[in-house]
Amino acid sequence: MTNTQINQIIHEARGLCWHMIEYRKDEITMPRFRCSKCPDRYPQNNPDYTSDWSNWGEALEWAQRQKWWADFAYEMRPASPVHTILNVFLREDLLSPSEGSTALAGFIVKHPEYFKKEVEK
Repeated sequence: MTNTQINQIIHEARGLCWHMIEYRKDEITMPRFRCSKCPDRYPQNNPDYTSDWSNWGEALEWAQRQKWWADFAYEMRPASPVHTILNVFLREDLLSPSEGSTALAGFIVKHPEYFKKEVEK
């Protein structure tokens, strides 16, 4: 998956619009950018969960509040026998934006049943 695909998967799983920004001429005033998928008249750039710590932190906090968090944590547990027995630690590399967002997007793709009509809480 590309970084753009990873970012889009996570953002849409959060129930947010992955803005498709297009240039439109406003009926009343001047030309402006708008999202073609939502009513947002002044869309911000889409977030980068793969390299931006603040965006990744928001996504990680969101994920921890979800019903499926325990399943994600279980799948991402370290391969060490001690940690497997304890089953309490996520791999430390998943805390970084690049590794963590890739793992989260992979989990989302693997388990679409968790994300039907999922909205940000």
